[in-house]
Amino acid sequence: SVNKLISTTYPDNIASQKVLNKAGFDCMSKKQLPDGEELFWYEIYKNDSVELVPYDSQWPKMAEVEIKKLRKILPTNHIIDIQHVGSTAIPGMLAKPIIDIQVTVDSLTAIKQTAIDVLKAYDYVYWAEDPDPEKMFFVKGMPPFGEKRTHHVHIIEPKSKRGQDRIIFRDYLIAHPEVAREYEQLKIELAHEYTYDRERYTDAKTQFIASVLGKALVTDQIQNPTKYKGINELLHQLLLQIQSILANEFVGMYIGGSLASDSFNSETSDIDCYIITSKMLSENMIGKIEEMHNQFYSSKLKYAKKIEASYVPQKDLLDFDPQGIRPYFNEGRYYLGHYGNNYLIELFVLREKGISIAGPDIKCLIQEISTQSLKAAIQKNLHEY
Repeated sequence: SVNKLISTTYPDNIASQKVLNKAGFDCMSKKQLPDGEELFWYEIYKNDSVELVPYDSQWPKMAEVEIKKLRKILPTNHIIDIQHVGSTAIPGMLAKPIIDIQVTVDSLTAIKQTAIDVLKAYDYVYWAEDPDPEKMFFVKGMPPFGEKRTHHVHIIEPKSKRGQDRIIFRDYLIAHPEVAREYEQLKIELAHEYTYDRERYTDAKTQFIASVLGKALVTDQIQNPTKYKGINELLHQLLLQIQSILANEFVGMYIGGSLASDSFNSETSDIDCYIITSKMLSENMIGKIEEMHNQFYSSKLKYAKKIEASYVPQKDLLDFDPQGIRPYFNEGRYYLGHYGNNYLIELFVLREKGISIAGPDIKCLIQEISTQSLKAAIQKNLHEY
C-alpha cells in the first residue's frame, strides 16, 4: 500500500504546492511538512540554489591550490593544460562561489576510469549524465553528497569547442570590463528568476555568451593561419595559455621563419613564434612560461616539440641592441640569447611575411626596414659565418 505521496516542488513554488496538496501530495516545503519531518530534498534545492556573491580575491589562490592538487593526482603523461575558468576567474565579477577548473588531456578514453577513481578519493562526484559528450564533469560538495558545491572540474580534449569557448569568453571579459559588467547584471536578473533551477539559469545565459564569442572571434585571428591542421591546433592551444599567463602584458603573437616564408619542412623546420610583450618579463613570469613550455614539449600534441618561442618587449621591435638579451624557449627549455645581427633579418621576414595569430597588424609594431640596413645585416651575418 502507499503510505505517502510526496512531490519535490521548488520551495517557493506556492501555486504548485496548493494544486498538489489537493491531489493528496505532501510537498517538500518547510511550511508544508510536519515538525521533525526529514527535509532532505528541500535542503538539496536550498543548498544547491543559484547564489551569487561578491568577488573574492581568494578565488584565484583557491584555484591555484586545486590545480596543483590535480597535477599530482591525475596522470601527468596525459595532461596538456589546466586552467581556472568561469566567473570566479574574472577579477571583480559577482559569481557563484564555485571554482571551475578546466583540464585539457590528450584522450578522454585513456584517462576516464583513472580520473573517476582518483577524483572520487578527493570528494569529487562524476556526473555521467552531463549532456556535453566532449567532456567529463566532476563536482565537489554537491548535495546530497556534500553541503554545497565548491569546485567543478571539466576534463576535455583539445578539440572541444566548448572548452575553447570557456577560455575565449573568460579572456574577452577580462579584456573588456564594460562587457563583464553587462554579463554581471544579466546574472543578477537570472539568479533572481531561476534561484532554484540551475539548468534554466545556465541556458538563459546562452544568447549573451554566444554574442560575446562572436565578437571575440572577430578579433581572434587564429582560424587557419597555416596549411597544416596540426600546427593550427597547436598554435591555438599555445595562444590560449600564453594569453592566460601574460594577461595584460600580452601584446601579440606572430609566426616567422620557414612557416612565414613558405619553406617549412615538417621533418626539419622549427615553428618560430614571436610573442610580443608590453615590457621585459619578470623572473616569476618567466618561471610560469617555462613550466608551460615544458608541459607542451612533454605533451602528445603533434609538432609540439618544434616550438621555438621568443618573448620580445614591444620597444625592442623599434630600437634594439644587437648585444641585448632576449628570453626564448626551445625544446621546452629556457635560454637567454643575444639579439645579434641576424635579428634584423628576422624582423624583416616577420614584418613582410609574418603570420598574425593575435594582436595588431605586425606592420604597426615593426618599422619598415630599409634595403641598405638589410644588406648590411646580411653582410655582417656572412662575415660571422
